[in-house]
Amino acid sequence: MAKGKIISAISGFYDVMTDQGDVIRTKPRGLFRNQKKKPFVGDLVLFEPSDSGDGTITDLLPRKNELVRPPIVNVDAALLVMSAVLPVLNTFLLDRYLVYLESLDIKPIIVISKHDLLAAKQDQLATIKSLMTDYQTLGYETFFVDDPKLFHYIGGLSNQIVVIMGQSGVGKSTLVNRWLPHLKLETQPISDSLNRGKHTTRTVNLYRYGKAFIADTPGFSDFQLPDISVEELADCFVEWHTISPMCKFKPCSHSHEPKCAVKEFVKTRQFYTGRYEHYLKMKIEIENQKPSYERK
Repeated sequence: MAKGKIISAISGFYDVMTDQGDVIRTKPRGLFRNQKKKPFVGDLVLFEPSDSGDGTITDLLPRKNELVRPPIVNVDAALLVMSAVLPVLNTFLLDRYLVYLESLDIKPIIVISKHDLLAAKQDQLATIKSLMTDYQTLGYETFFVDDPKLFHYIGGLSNQIVVIMGQSGVGKSTLVNRWLPHLKLETQPISDSLNRGKHTTRTVNLYRYGKAFIADTPGFSDFQLPDISVEELADCFVEWHTISPMCKFKPCSHSHEPKCAVKEFVKTRQFYTGRYEHYLKMKIEIENQKPSYERK
């Protein structure tokens, strides 16, 4: 019996990389279909090698998280690519991504692309840099896409699975092509009428970069928030962790309750006020969405 990580899935076959770096083409046992168990890229599996060089997956090890779109599991970190322009940087979408990742215990790494297009607009570039500093104060790593420190940082994430997320057209495939040029992933320009790009990545694969595994994932501009409670939503706003225990009422939704420490805290900076307004919009969205078992 051998152990490995699924790095790609193709037409019912799964390529599994062992701890020694060997890649074995495998198929799952027929029993999996009866148990309604399906392997995904990122799964840690046990498999039986055959004399012909392929193998049979016999067991899936427990997962720590799952992404539905794209279908990948056991994700450790996410490169959250936001473009400075084309499409314009949307802080509400950025905070939605952060909530999504925080709820799944995935480390967000904010990457700003296309900032070179603002070379003649220093005031806009200064606003972007100030925003990056604001998110750094919350504990998030932030980089410009061409920062050499980003390459060293990602490459040093030993055996961690890193996904690349963001709107279509922000440069995710371009970023992977820069790191792993042999892949030659397809890229397409932005649509001027829609202010977004076309999806160019249709499969999920893991690629070695330094010590890490990088997955290029389909971009999307909007997505369903996870099935979490309002209290869990508030926990995804990291700057409130030390503040919310001081609220008079517990649990506190940080909306209508008197003597709410969070509401007082967010008045201290415009950045916090903006994040709080995003929280209120997501709170309404969560309260209005159906439980997963009711969705068709």
